[in-house]
Amino acid sequence: ACNEDPDCAQATGGDALAAYDSLAQKLSEAALPYQYPLPSGVKQNNLFTFNQLEFTTAYQMYSMGSRMLFLRALSAAHNGDLVPLARLFFMQATIDPATGEYQGDPTFSDTMFTSVHCTDNAYFSGTPQERAAQTIQAGQASNGIVPRLDGGVYSGLTCAFWPSSPKTPPNIAPLTLPGVPTFVLNATLDPATPFNEGKAVFERLQDSYHIYVEGGVHGIYGWGESCPDDYITDFLVSGALPAERETVCQWDPAVTYFFLPIMSPQASDYQNPSEIFFAITDELIRMPEYYYSDFSEEEAFACPYGGSFTFAPSDTGESYRFENCSFTQGFAMTGTGGYEDETSLISFDAALSGDKTGSLLFTYSWDDGSYSLTGIYGGETYNE
Repeated sequence: ACNEDPDCAQATGGDALAAYDSLAQKLSEAALPYQYPLPSGVKQNNLFTFNQLEFTTAYQMYSMGSRMLFLRALSAAHNGDLVPLARLFFMQATIDPATGEYQGDPTFSDTMFTSVHCTDNAYFSGTPQERAAQTIQAGQASNGIVPRLDGGVYSGLTCAFWPSSPKTPPNIAPLTLPGVPTFVLNATLDPATPFNEGKAVFERLQDSYHIYVEGGVHGIYGWGESCPDDYITDFLVSGALPAERETVCQWDPAVTYFFLPIMSPQASDYQNPSEIFFAITDELIRMPEYYYSDFSEEEAFACPYGGSFTFAPSDTGESYRFENCSFTQGFAMTGTGGYEDETSLISFDAALSGDKTGSLLFTYSWDDGSYSLTGIYGGETYNE
C-alpha cells in the first residue's frame, strides 16, 4: 500500500518493504544508538534493537491508523531518525521513556491472555524444559520461511511453564453448532487471527455466515463501516440474517489511512507562517503520545527539535501549553492553545523565536477548513 502511494514510496526510498528489510538487517547485526528527547530537555542515549523493531511493527499492524503511524516512523528511520519508531515502541510497550519502567495497561491482562492461550493449546510434550527446547528448535527451523515478524513462533515458550497447560497436544473435533446462526467476521489483513483459519471455522459450522474485508483490520465490527455493522446490528435488533452465506466488505481505505510525510526539518522550507501552523497541526495529531492518548490527564512530550508540548483535558475539550516547542527547526513556539470539542477548533497562541521572531494567533476549524492568522512575525503584520 505504501509503494502504491507516491508520497509514501518517496519517503521510504521507493520501496517500503526494502526500507524495512534494510533496517531489520542492520538491527539484526547490532543495535543502533539514538538519542531520545524528553519533555525536560534531557536527551537520553538509547539503543534500538531488532526485538524492539519486531515488537513495535507487529503491534502497529492492528489498525489502519496505527499502520499509518508506522509508515511515517519507518520513513523517518529510513532517513536516519529512529526517534519516531522509539516513540511507538514506548507507547506500545507501555514503558516510561524517562525511567525505563513498565507501566502496564489497565485495560489489558497478559495473565488472562496467557491463561486462555496456554490452557487451550499445548506446545510439544515432556518437562517444561524439554517443551521449551522443542519450541525453540521448531522456531529456528522456520527461519527464512517467514520473512518478517516471525518472532511469534516463540509464543509457546510461556506455555511450556504454564501450570494448566495440557501435557499433550489436545485433539478436539471442530465446532459445528447445528441450528445456531453464527457470524464469522474476518479480514484478509488481520495481523493476529489468520484469515484462512477464520474461513476454516466458517466452513465447518453448519449454520454460519462469513463476512470479511479485503484488507481490513483486527476486529472489523464497530469501525463505522456499514459492512459488517449493518448486518450484525440487523441480526441483534431484529434477528434478520444475510441473504448470502458469504459477504465481502469493500472498505475505502482498506489498508491504511492517508500517508502524510513527516514535517520538513527546516522552517525555511515553508512559504509563510500559516503553512507552518498547518503542518504543525497535522504533525501534532500524528504524534504517538497525542494520537493514543485518552485525554483523561495531563501529558507531555518532547517536540521533535527541542522544547516541550503539554496537553490536558479542559471543560471544552483540551488545553495546550508549549515551551520553546520546535516541530521544525527555526520556528520555536512558547504559549498556549487548545482544541474545542463543540466547534472542532484548534488554536495556537504563540510567541515565536528562531529564524524570525514575533507573536501569532492561529486557529483552524476541522469542520469547514477555515482558519485565521493574526499578529506580527519577522516584522510583518498578518491578518488572514
